[in-house]
Amino acid sequence: ASNGVSAATAIANASSTYQLNPLLFLVRAEADQALVTQTTYPTPAARVEYAFGCGCDEVPSPAHPTPRCDPQLAGFDKQVDCLARTIRGYLDAVCGTAQATQGGWSTHTTTTTIDGVSVTPSNEGTAALYQYAPVVLENQQGGNWFFWNVYQIFASSIAYPGAYGDAWVGDPCCG
Repeated sequence: ASNGVSAATAIANASSTYQLNPLLFLVRAEADQALVTQTTYPTPAARVEYAFGCGCDEVPSPAHPTPRCDPQLAGFDKQVDCLARTIRGYLDAVCGTAQATQGGWSTHTTTTTIDGVSVTPSNEGTAALYQYAPVVLENQQGGNWFFWNVYQIFASSIAYPGAYGDAWVGDPCCG
């Protein structure tokens, strides 16, 4: 538990509040910090306390174990809420009048990632993920290629059909 809130409760609360698939948080935690499959408590502790880098000048990692971070955003529960609020904001931008994130990510529009790959998101969720991490980084941790592969493994391992409420993976995120 972090701040007295279990990871499961934090994920369930954020999923419900922000109408996001709970797998988003599990996959992001694994893809970013290897938190799901690790069998012991991760070191440094900042990998959990600042799992998604909310409130930090850089994301904690073994290479950068002590980044400067806002102590008010410490805790997996607070990091999950921050990630959820951030992704929901990106989705709302794509679904709103601008129909694009602040970084220019939108559906059916080709944009070039930081690592020089042209990407055309086919749905709002993909556009939001590229706003969050505008990199593909094929065969590397940290990019959307890795996120997609971890998602496929996790979804397959639980025989997840992709449904969230009445929606399916790939369906529009705008309601």
